[in-house]
Amino acid sequence: MKSYSKGITKLQTIILLIVVLVACVVGYFVYLQLAPKPIVVKNPGVIVYARPGEPLSFDPAYETWYGVREIVQNVYETLVFYDGSSADKFIPLLAESWYTSPDGLTWVFKIRKGIKFHNGEILTPQDVEYSLERCIIQDRAGARAYLLTYPLTGIPTVRAVNFKDINKVREVGMTIDNAIESNATHVILHLKFPYPPLLSVLCQSWFSVMNKKWCVEKGDWPGFNKSDPTTYETWPQWNNPPRENLPHRFEMCGTGPFMLESYTPATQTVLKRFDDYWRGPAKIERIIIQYVQEWSTMKLMLQTGDADMILASAAHYDELTGMEGVTYYELDTPLIWYIQFNFAISPDSPFIGSGKLDGNGIPPDFFANPDVRKAFAYAINYDRIVKEAFSSKLRPSNHFNLIGLPYYWADAPKYTYDPDKAVYYFKKAYNGTLWNVGFKFTLFYTAGWPEVKITFSEIKKDIEALNPKFQIELREVELAAANQYFLSNQWVIEMDGRKPDMADPHNHAYMFYHSTGTWPQYQHYSNPEVDKLVDEGIKTMDPSKRAEIYKKLCQLVFEDCPSIVVVQVTKRWYQRTWVKGNPYYNPMFVGPFFYGLEKGG
Repeated sequence: MKSYSKGITKLQTIILLIVVLVACVVGYFVYLQLAPKPIVVKNPGVIVYARPGEPLSFDPAYETWYGVREIVQNVYETLVFYDGSSADKFIPLLAESWYTSPDGLTWVFKIRKGIKFHNGEILTPQDVEYSLERCIIQDRAGARAYLLTYPLTGIPTVRAVNFKDINKVREVGMTIDNAIESNATHVILHLKFPYPPLLSVLCQSWFSVMNKKWCVEKGDWPGFNKSDPTTYETWPQWNNPPRENLPHRFEMCGTGPFMLESYTPATQTVLKRFDDYWRGPAKIERIIIQYVQEWSTMKLMLQTGDADMILASAAHYDELTGMEGVTYYELDTPLIWYIQFNFAISPDSPFIGSGKLDGNGIPPDFFANPDVRKAFAYAINYDRIVKEAFSSKLRPSNHFNLIGLPYYWADAPKYTYDPDKAVYYFKKAYNGTLWNVGFKFTLFYTAGWPEVKITFSEIKKDIEALNPKFQIELREVELAAANQYFLSNQWVIEMDGRKPDMADPHNHAYMFYHSTGTWPQYQHYSNPEVDKLVDEGIKTMDPSKRAEIYKKLCQLVFEDCPSIVVVQVTKRWYQRTWVKGNPYYNPMFVGPFFYGLEKGG
C-alpha cells in the first residue's frame, strides 16, 4: 500500500507566499488611497493673505480704509491696546502704566524703555507727543483726528480755524502743544473736559506712535518748539494735505512685530518679521498681502493653498464652509450695514425722475417727510435680507446702540417688518397724495458689493408689493461714478457698512445723528434735541447717567428715523487649517493681527 505525506509541498508553499505577497501589495496601495494624505504646507514661514482693494498710502494718521489700517496695526503700535477679546478693557502697550487725576482731566502715561523702532532708533516720550500732535495738526478731512482733538482742545477740528488769522493760528498751536506734554519718562494729556472713551480712542490706528526723527528726515512736520515761536504759526502748512503730497506715502517706521519690506502698486504689500521686536520676534517670517479683485480667483487661491487666508464677503460664506483644508473663526462684531435717507437731493439728480410727486419721480425733499421714512422702515423684510446677504442673527435698533458694546439697551425701540404699518404711513404721507399717484426713483450700486445689490433688490420687491404705483429701478454703476454721484448730492438712498472707531456709543451717536457729524451733513438732517443729548453723553462720566442719556437718544432717533440699521455682522474669518491661531480675536479689529500666528502641518 502506498502512503502519502500530509505535509505542505514546496510548490504549495511558494504559491502561498505569492498570494500573501500580492495581498500585502494590494493592501498597501488600498491604504495609500484611503489613508489621510499628509498635508503639504505651501510657503512655510510665510502667510499669504488675499483681499480686494489696494492701499493709497500707509500714513497711519491719514487713512481710514481697513485695508491700510490692518497693515498699520501690525507695523505700528499705540500707547494702550485691547485686553484679549474685550472691547472695553485695556492693557498697557507702549505705555508701561498710566494714572488719571480725580477730576478726569489729566492722564499720565509712563513710557516703556528700550523699545526699538524699525530704523534702530529708541522710543522716547517725545516720539509719542510728536505722533499725537502730528495727527491733530494733519487733520485730514474724513479722517479721525477729531476723536482726540475735541477732548484736548475743545474744538472738533483744527480745519475750522481761519488760517489767515495768525493770532488764532498761534493760539491753537500753543493749545495743542500745551495739551500734550512729555518729559524724560512720561507723556501727559490735559483734557478740556472728562472724556470717558479716551483709552478706547488711544487704541486706534490713527494714534499710532511714529519715530519723530524719521518723519522729519522724510520732510514731515518738524513739530512744535517752545524756543521757536514761529512753529506755532507754520503748522497749517501740514494741515489736510492731498494724499500725493504725503512725505512718506508708501513708507513705514514703527515699533510693531512686522516691518514694511516692499509695496507693489495694485499687486501686493510684503511685511517681514522685525527680529528686535520688544515682546519677542513673531513666529511668521513674512506676510504677503495680495490684492485680488475677482472673487473666483480669491476663492481658488484659498482652495489650492496659494493663499493662507482671504477676506470674504458674507454672501460667499456658504461657498467656503466645508472646503477641504479650510477652517473659519466666527465672531460677533460691531460692524453694521445701514441705509441712509437723503433729505435734500440735488434737483439735477438723474435718479429722481421728474423731480415731482406725479407718479414719474419724487421731489428732492421726498425723504424729509417723516411719514415716508417710517413707511420705508416698516416695509423692509429685514429677516429675509439678513438671510440672503449676511450670515448674522444680530440686528440693533440704531447705529450706536450696538450689541456687545457698552450701554447697549436690549429693549430699545426698533423698526421691524410690518406691511400694515408701512401702508398706514404711506397713506398718511402727503395727505394721501403719495398713495394715490405713486412714485418712481432709482437706486445705484457698484459691482463687488453683493450685500448692497441684494438689499436694494429686496427693498424694491417689498416696496413695489405694497402698491403697483410704487416703482424703484436699480442700476449698477462704476465706482468712480458712484463716488461722484454721492459727492454731488445726487443719491437717493445710500447703503454702507461701518465699524465704530471706538467701543463707545458716542462715536456713532455723533457721526450718524449730530448735526455736525459726517452723515447728517451728507443727509441734511438736524435735530437740536438730538445734538443736546449727544453732547451731554460724551461729557458725562457717571455710567448710570450716561446710560439714561443714550436711552433717551434711542427713543428720539427712533421717532425721527433718519436712517435704518439693517444688520450687525457676525463675521467669519476663513483660513487654511495649517495656520495655527486666530488673527481676528477682538471684535474691534479692522483686519488680521498676525503676531502670535504659526504655520505648520
